[in-house]
Amino acid sequence: MMAALTRNWSPMQERLEFDAVVVGAGPAGSVTARTIAGDGKRVALLEEHPQVGRPVHCSGFVSPRILRLPHFPSEVVLNEVVGAVVYGPGKASLALGGDRTYGLVLDRCALDQRLAARAQQSGAELLLQHRFLDATPTAGRMAVRCRTPAGEVQLRGHLVARADGAQGVVARRSRDPGEIIWCLGAEAMLPSHPRDWVRVYVGHAEAPGWFAWTIPVGDGRVRIGVGSLFHPRRAASPRALLRRLLEGRRDHFAGCRLLQLSGGFIPLYSPLPTVGPGMVRVGDAARQVKPTTGGGIYMSMLAGELAGQAMNEALRQGDTSAASLRRYEARWQGGIGEELQRGQDLRAIFTRLSDRQLRLLLWLFSRPGLQGIISRYGDIDYQS
Repeated sequence: MMAALTRNWSPMQERLEFDAVVVGAGPAGSVTARTIAGDGKRVALLEEHPQVGRPVHCSGFVSPRILRLPHFPSEVVLNEVVGAVVYGPGKASLALGGDRTYGLVLDRCALDQRLAARAQQSGAELLLQHRFLDATPTAGRMAVRCRTPAGEVQLRGHLVARADGAQGVVARRSRDPGEIIWCLGAEAMLPSHPRDWVRVYVGHAEAPGWFAWTIPVGDGRVRIGVGSLFHPRRAASPRALLRRLLEGRRDHFAGCRLLQLSGGFIPLYSPLPTVGPGMVRVGDAARQVKPTTGGGIYMSMLAGELAGQAMNEALRQGDTSAASLRRYEARWQGGIGEELQRGQDLRAIFTRLSDRQLRLLLWLFSRPGLQGIISRYGDIDYQS
């Protein structure tokens, strides 16, 4: 099964006509492709890299709710987390949870590979090293241009699903003014870290406009990350912020050994159209990302299923217009849209808080009554 994931595609050997072309073999794209292919349609699943799942740009931290999703590969779960400690400016802190499993740590690369393999098993054709360039309506179909090691090729499909993550969002910054978080993550050895507790760091010095985190993977390994609000001319460098975090919290990071660094962008939710003539956007490309935590795996898999279903209906009816595809937009907004909007409201409050106000809130929430309520009802996916 894994061997198929490294197969490269030759345009001289394959037909270029598909019912649907899905751009991006992350969770959103693979679930979309699997859903369409499962209905007997011919689907191309494009991945720009030589291997699915590499490089890794995500911390892979989700709620146990993800286990309820159909076809979720539970074997990619590496660790369970029972609580979190939030550290604010100065010595302010707040411990939450501790009484049950609140989060799961995933092998993020394996998750992408398993989901892509399941799309292939349903009939989707995985095309590696195909970098999406553009899609334009041509003679009643969508012409999709890709760059490959062998040169530029063009595929044709009745429908296109853009599930290419933050790449397209960053490219259209002038037309999409929503917030983007610039992140740097590190795999590290830190044996002193609690094995089943997450640490979160907030404050304008350590993570302006966002937060930093450590997530235990197991066997002394942790994932360390830090982010800041991205601006082309004045964004804080994540590398500098990571260095500041490690030096400023020496008691937490004593003996820490960094193994591997990776970076990327997180396009936070903001309302934008997710359908057009012959095209839908799914996952990070549609900004279906929680504005409070930057998490998008669960939302992306939910949206991918809805996108695939709506695209199948459009194909069966022979109507690939934007009006036909709006059923997808209505369904995902009706399912997760309100929660994402509430998250945006919460983020607007968070970004206005000073360090002094953050310290005060952490002190207030650490009172026994409030702390118990938050731990009892806290939810990674549905913070409202």
